[in-house]
Amino acid sequence: MKKITFLFFLTSMLIFQSCSSDSDEDSGASLPDEITYGREKVTISSALIEDFGNGFNGYNYDFTLKGTLDGKEYSFYVELYSPVIENDNRFRSGIFSYNPNPTEPAFFFDDAYITVDGQRVNVTGGKITVNANSDTNFEFTTDVSIENGKSMSVLYDGQFTVVSGR
Repeated sequence: MKKITFLFFLTSMLIFQSCSSDSDEDSGASLPDEITYGREKVTISSALIEDFGNGFNGYNYDFTLKGTLDGKEYSFYVELYSPVIENDNRFRSGIFSYNPNPTEPAFFFDDAYITVDGQRVNVTGGKITVNANSDTNFEFTTDVSIENGKSMSVLYDGQFTVVSGR
C-alpha cells in the first residue's frame, strides 16, 4: 500500500510540475513576420532599409517589406525619421507618429503606403514602432489607418538588407 501511495504521490507531483511550467505567453516569442491587409495574411519574404542618413528633419531610414500571396505582390513602404542627438549620428529606435508637416526633428513618418499588385493605398495616420536588435535586425510593428478604411498591419522581427540611399 505504501508503494501505491508513493506512486500516486509521485505521479501527482509530476503532473502538477508539468502544468506549472506551461505558459500561454512565450517570453521569447517573435512576431509572425506578416503583412495583414483586410483578411489577407501575407508572409514577408523581403525586408529592405534604405539609409539616407542625417538631414534637416533627423536621421532617415526608408523601410520596405514585401511578400506574395496567391500571385499578388504586397509591399509596405514607410519613410521614418528619428531625431539626432548631439554628435550621435544614427537611426534610433522609437515610436514614430504620422506627421505630414513636421516643424522640428522628432520620431515621425510623413510618407507610408501599401501596394497590392501595383495599386497604392496611402497611410493616413497612426504609429509605427521600431526596435533595433542590431544594425540590421529590427522589430517592426504598425498601428496605422489607411485611406480605403481596410484594416492593415505589419509585424516583423528579423534581418533587413541595408543599402545606402545617398
